[in-house]
Amino acid sequence: MAEVQAEETGAVEIPRVILSFFDARQPNGEAWFGNVHKYAELPLNHLGLTVRYLEIHQPLPDPATLTDVRGMLLWNNNEQMEHPETFLQWVITLMETGKRVVLMGPAPWSADLQGVATPLHLREKFWNTLGFGFRDQWISFTHDLEIAYQDPQMVGFERPLPKQFSGYLELLPGSSDVQSHLKVRRGLDKKEENMPALAKNDLSS
Repeated sequence: MAEVQAEETGAVEIPRVILSFFDARQPNGEAWFGNVHKYAELPLNHLGLTVRYLEIHQPLPDPATLTDVRGMLLWNNNEQMEHPETFLQWVITLMETGKRVVLMGPAPWSADLQGVATPLHLREKFWNTLGFGFRDQWISFTHDLEIAYQDPQMVGFERPLPKQFSGYLELLPGSSDVQSHLKVRRGLDKKEENMPALAKNDLSS
């Protein structure tokens, strides 16, 4: 009945599915043990979105067939996976079809299970497609960081930031629609700015 009414009124169905991946080969690797289910699925459901879980070792769907998919949320704890090049190229293709991608935590495609790093040009292409600049630089020593700017609506509104930061991947805005929510200064002269928290302004569309 709803489909008939939509056809009669000329309404367009809005994609409401968010893809997420789980690794069943890991201890407690089932989807319901993952961060997306524990922390994100309820708010997504409240917004009218549903999560579709895919096992990361299964064949990847053709992005052209994902007409009901709005985007993808990756929130894993690992930086290594089987066939990272194949998976990363698929994610890039997904973005090129117009799907939104949100990455929480480490990028799972940094290297394969033998520790061989994924080619730099492919990792750089991902970040560039997402709208960010990429230096492939991990900031390990954070004792000399100084907060230059923090967006109070996005950072530190639930609790204060820690006095010492964890290590992070350095990212830079790659286009005008990228907004920095947190900027820090580091180095002896405190002039070099890094941006650990970035987001594109159009994620909600």
